[in-house]
Amino acid sequence: MKRDESEPLIEYLQGLKQRKDLGALAALRRSLAFEPGEDLKVYRYVERFVGASLGSRRRAAYAAAGLFALHPEGSERSFSAAFGELVRRRVQRGNESDKNLTSAERRFLALLEADAAGVMPHLRQAVNLLATDALGYDHAGLFTDLCGLLDDHANPDWRDEIKRRWAMHFYRALQAEPVEEAEAGDHVDQ
Repeated sequence: MKRDESEPLIEYLQGLKQRKDLGALAALRRSLAFEPGEDLKVYRYVERFVGASLGSRRRAAYAAAGLFALHPEGSERSFSAAFGELVRRRVQRGNESDKNLTSAERRFLALLEADAAGVMPHLRQAVNLLATDALGYDHAGLFTDLCGLLDDHANPDWRDEIKRRWAMHFYRALQAEPVEEAEAGDHVDQ
């Protein structure tokens, strides 16, 4: 799936956030307790964006919608770069040591090792951590990546490429120099 195919759903979800449709966002958050696309109560919000798709794109749409509702703050930063920044900030604050793998880094590596059936629990935890630290991420990019990660039948090379890109963005953000306050408005493409 191309990234621009995910835009209509993400724009709709952003509209729910802007209109402060708390009922819709709460229902989408609760849908994360189910397998993506299994909670009938959220069909009214997502189904129009999946068309005739019955496979991984459909599952990815429901997963992305639930994760959006869990943490609707967006950013141009990829999900994995945001998570790398989260770990870097925690180490800088002294919440975690950088001498060994941090608990958050171990969570990220577990996410990368998860198969299609195991991705969502790890991703849900990771997005919760991003929400705790108020770090936004690119919702449309995550939706696109989920199409491959949630597909049991996807070409393993495609899934591996997504995971390699995630690892690359994560470690670049983790090892980046802190941004000076004067530079905070400048966007650095991850």
